[in-house]
Amino acid sequence: MARKDDYRGVRMHCVVCQKPIPQERKWDAITCSPQCTKSRKDFGRSRKDQTECRYCQRPSSPEERARFMAWRKWERQGMSEEQSSAQLLREVERLKRKLELTSGETK
Repeated sequence: MARKDDYRGVRMHCVVCQKPIPQERKWDAITCSPQCTKSRKDFGRSRKDQTECRYCQRPSSPEERARFMAWRKWERQGMSEEQSSAQLLREVERLKRKLELTSGETK
């Protein structure tokens, strides 16, 4: 493994904008600024989001996400935020009761 001393005199460049990386950045930095770091992180996220969900790692495509967003918009149309939250809470309670009833039958 190469030591830090082996790179004396070598100028490192940002992987995003190709500017030289300032000396005050961490020695193993690959970007020149926090803005380039954010840009690189966002690019990686967008690439990953094209193939799978960032949160559950299930496969997804832009078409699937568009269908889901359209369904959510249709489901919530005409509702205020408070109404949709209340409806969601009622649905959760209904499902909990249903689960309790079904688990009681199997015992």
